[in-house]
Amino acid sequence: MIPKTLVLYTGLFLTLAVWSFLWKINPVYRFAEHVFIGFGAAHFGVVVYHGTMQSNLFRPLAGGDFLLVIPLLLGLVYLARLVPKYSWLSRYPMALNMGVAAGVGVRGALQGTLFPQMMTMLRPITSLNGLLILIGVAVTIFYFFFGFEAKGPAAGVKSFGRLVMMMYFGSVFGNTVMSRLSYLLGRLQFVFGDVFRMIPGS
Repeated sequence: MIPKTLVLYTGLFLTLAVWSFLWKINPVYRFAEHVFIGFGAAHFGVVVYHGTMQSNLFRPLAGGDFLLVIPLLLGLVYLARLVPKYSWLSRYPMALNMGVAAGVGVRGALQGTLFPQMMTMLRPITSLNGLLILIGVAVTIFYFFFGFEAKGPAAGVKSFGRLVMMMYFGSVFGNTVMSRLSYLLGRLQFVFGDVFRMIPGS
């Protein structure tokens, strides 16, 4: 069993090594970066092998589902990129993968985002929130009408549409900053609470 003290001080060293990037890029930061990428790649490989390949490939193949040989061969063709002479072969499974991913992604976007939003827009307006959503969607769509020169009231509507988009981008940026601050607070609590015991109750 690994001693808890070793775990704490290893985490402290790696945390401070990453924070050293605020000073400049240095060998200590590079070491922590490589450790993070290495552990991440190893963890991802183990999870994919045990969570995906065994249950969805190897066990069904052992049970007689030989159709899975096709995706197995397509996956192995990816390794052709390691050989410059035959690297062009990897384009075929890559193109198939990207096509399937695009199709599934578009379907998910339509069913999970666009259609529900359209159905919400078609409902009767029974509250101020519904009215604001309708106005915001309308002026944002109007902003992207570039087939004519906006003058007078049309220019004001376009400006309001741009303002609505800026408000949305600002809220997204604010949520991103808040999530990053939560990560920072977690690391600060680890450093000053778990390691140095400077926070009461930690």
